[in-house]
Amino acid sequence: MVLALGAKVSPRSSERAADYLDKWAEYLWANSNNYGALFQESSLKGTHFLLLKAMYALHSMRPNDVYLYTGHAARSVLTLGLNRGQVANGSSLSMHRLRATFWTVYSQERMSAFFTGRPSSISDSHIDVAHLEDSPLLDHVSLDEDSLDITAPTRNCAFIRAMAEIGRIVETVSTDVLSLASVSANGYSVNTAETINTCDNALNVIPGHLPEYLQFHDSNRTIGKDWQEIQRTHLGLTYHLTKLMMHRPSLVLITLHTHSGEPSPDMPSLQKSCDTAISSAKCIVDLAHQAIFTRIQVIQNDASVASFVMSACVTLLYNVIEPSVTSTYAKDIFSHVERAIHCLDKMDHVGPTTGKALSVDVMKCAKDALMLSNSDIRFDHTMIDEFPWLNFDSEPISDQNLAGDVENPLNFDAHMTQMSSHADGLDPNANDLVPADISGMNCLSYWLNGNFFDFGVPENLN
Repeated sequence: MVLALGAKVSPRSSERAADYLDKWAEYLWANSNNYGALFQESSLKGTHFLLLKAMYALHSMRPNDVYLYTGHAARSVLTLGLNRGQVANGSSLSMHRLRATFWTVYSQERMSAFFTGRPSSISDSHIDVAHLEDSPLLDHVSLDEDSLDITAPTRNCAFIRAMAEIGRIVETVSTDVLSLASVSANGYSVNTAETINTCDNALNVIPGHLPEYLQFHDSNRTIGKDWQEIQRTHLGLTYHLTKLMMHRPSLVLITLHTHSGEPSPDMPSLQKSCDTAISSAKCIVDLAHQAIFTRIQVIQNDASVASFVMSACVTLLYNVIEPSVTSTYAKDIFSHVERAIHCLDKMDHVGPTTGKALSVDVMKCAKDALMLSNSDIRFDHTMIDEFPWLNFDSEPISDQNLAGDVENPLNFDAHMTQMSSHADGLDPNANDLVPADISGMNCLSYWLNGNFFDFGVPENLN
């Protein structure tokens, strides 16, 4: 799995190299699918393996797979008792590793559940293990300076602590704001607004406790080491996407009320919440743009970053269809969408279900949002002059376009037919409880996909 992940995130210097790496990644991943024993007896190594599978699914832009693998990993750590202080508390390095495993699984499973609109497998009321601290220096006194530098990402645990704290906050949002029971009972009420405000304030506390290398709000901060920039970028993207999803219901509510002809609820916090959602979407685009073009260019091989950028674009473009949107405001939105398109073009990822470049998808969505808008911006000819890609006629990208001109086509089938058979004589996928063909088609949160409001959604918003 480590080799498969390495192939997945390796730099693609050419289309031939990309094709070669993708096929090797799939080949190595397929050879790791005989892991039925993991569900017969839990182990620490098995939990780490499930996390690797989840990471691979994340880089493959398969959110359903990520949710399943992190869910399996969560059950594993609970079975091992790593959520209990009597099992994982202690000052030794081995105890620290147990806590690092638990809190990593905790944060990844919580965020996966939240971003896909599904319930978490871990309850905070059953956790009494200590929070993760930095690795004890006593265990590293014998290491030289170079070795300490190599182990720095595993010794400095501020990233895991911050992600776990975000994971704790999003559970409240999932349960009290976005859950089906909460939506059916309250809709968007004063209590809902108060819950969002409380969670938002808790989220705002996190940046104040971060070390300097994780300060994602400061774009002028000195560029750190690669692992520091990667952690900084992912923490910032997760932080802002969490804020975006917390406040996006207000944006949907105002838009639906406007298109249905009904007055919006008279709550002063509603417009502020909408502004926060849009601001967070812009921050996601800006943070990704800084990382890809300036701070840590190797992150362009990380497909999970593309998922964050796409989520931001959807929210920004949803705001454009508001009847009250002015040309100046729309141009500001489209300027950020344009920056997002530049990021996706640089990353050169292809959507797992559409078969088209992600940047083409965004351009088509932007054009549709402009055409569906009920405001006068669709008649503003300067819009096309400033953003000529809005007039882009998106055509599906064919396999020939993606393949390019390859002088020496890869005969990868020969490698696949030579796969060594397993001792039990079963197919590599025989014991795989998560089929290889699962895609991320159902990645839309159910609060937006389901009956979030009692009245129907207008046809032009479907």
